[in-house]
Amino acid sequence: MVTKVVLPFMVTNKKGIVVNISSLAALTPLPLMSVYGASKTFVDYFSSALRYEYKDVNVDVQIISPGFVSTRMTQWTSMRQPSLARPTPEMFAISSIATIGLSSHTSGYWVHGLQSLLITAMPRSLYYWITVRLVEKMKK
Repeated sequence: MVTKVVLPFMVTNKKGIVVNISSLAALTPLPLMSVYGASKTFVDYFSSALRYEYKDVNVDVQIISPGFVSTRMTQWTSMRQPSLARPTPEMFAISSIATIGLSSHTSGYWVHGLQSLLITAMPRSLYYWITVRLVEKMKK
């Protein structure tokens, strides 16, 4: 909805950038969290289509796909404390803002970039095995 309101102004000014937040969960199906992963995959597809539609009017669309960030969303999990792999919102914001305009798709945080590489490189069966245990651990 915000995109629909803002894009006409960007087109008129012949410049702008739309930044949409996705998730590492969009990289591959996420057992036990399928709706969340599917909604983030929508963000990726929507953003990629917009990028193509507006490329000729100097409006860029960037996707930021973080892993876990220690926010209120993670407070119900056993993984709520900030760590190297789970930055605070402030740490993540500083890191991700620095990536704006550098790439069409980024994790926004260097550790999440490494996690992204691991997720896409490992066999799917191993990924599922790890993910199911991680999600079950989060619920405790």
